[in-house]
Formats: sequence, structure tokens, C-alpha cells
Amino acid sequence: HETTTATDNNYDLGSYTDFGIQITPEMVEGLSIGYGMAELDDTTTTSIDQETLWVKYAVGGFTLGYQTHEADGSTADKNDESTTWGVSYAVNDNMTIAYGEREYNDDTSSNSTTVEQQDKGFSASYTMGGMTIAGHMNDSENVAGSTNASADKESYEFALTFAF
Repeated sequence: HETTTATDNNYDLGSYTDFGIQITPEMVEGLSIGYGMAELDDTTTTSIDQETLWVKYAVGGFTLGYQTHEADGSTADKNDESTTWGVSYAVNDNMTIAYGEREYNDDTSSNSTTVEQQDKGFSASYTMGGMTIAGHMNDSENVAGSTNASADKESYEFALTFAF
């Protein structure tokens, strides 16, 4: 049976297996540590092993997080890795601000020549009753490992929502 689309219900797209665990030790209130692993069928004969580790700590109005991710494929060009961190602060019950960064390398086969994608983002939100005003600014450099000026992206969003 041959098909070119995933919409054919008789087509086996492969399999995916994952496992994760998170602990929140009682001796350190607000701390959670987690680990996850997965295996994704890349082709009918190869797979990609993925692992992630994260740490999150919340104290007072602050929440800090850190995560690493690594994918190991059947060939070096199917490997990638990322490191992410973020911090948020609940100024009060109505207002929260946050900042985060990520470094991503989608081809670790040539670490000496590969340029890492670098992402940064800032957001703020204010809620009053059923209304929320929120905004974010994001900046990405070297998207997909490209050093072309066109590979650098910025985005801005402003949202006003009402809940009835």
C-alpha cells in the first residue's frame, strides 16, 4: 500500500514511545525536577532518541525554570540540542512579567561550523475582572542556523481579551 499523505487511515505512520518522571521533594518547597525520554520512528528502520531534563523553582512571586533537551538520531545530522531558561514574577494578583532565552542547535554533526539559533522573549500581562491586557516581544537570531540577515526575526503582539 503506497500513499503520499498522512490522511489515509490505512497508512502506518510509525510509533512513538515516551516516559517521564517528575519529583517535588517535600524538603524544598517550590522545587520540581523532571526527566523525560522518548523514541520516535524516524524511518522504518531508524529512530531518534530524545531526552530532556528540567528544574523549576517557585518562591514568593518568582518562578525560575531551566531545561535541556537532546535528540540523537541514526546519523549525526539528525541530532539536535537546546538549553532554555526563564523567569517570571507575579508583581501582584493581577500583573505578571516574564523573560526567557533559548539556545538551539538543530545539527550537532558540525559543531565547529554550526551557528546556534538564539531566542529571547519578554511578556507582561494584567488582569482585572474578566479583562486581560497582554503583550510580548520576541527576538530570534540565526533561525535554523543561518547567519543571513533575513534569518533574524522579531515579533510583537498585543492582546486585549474579555471573559463573560
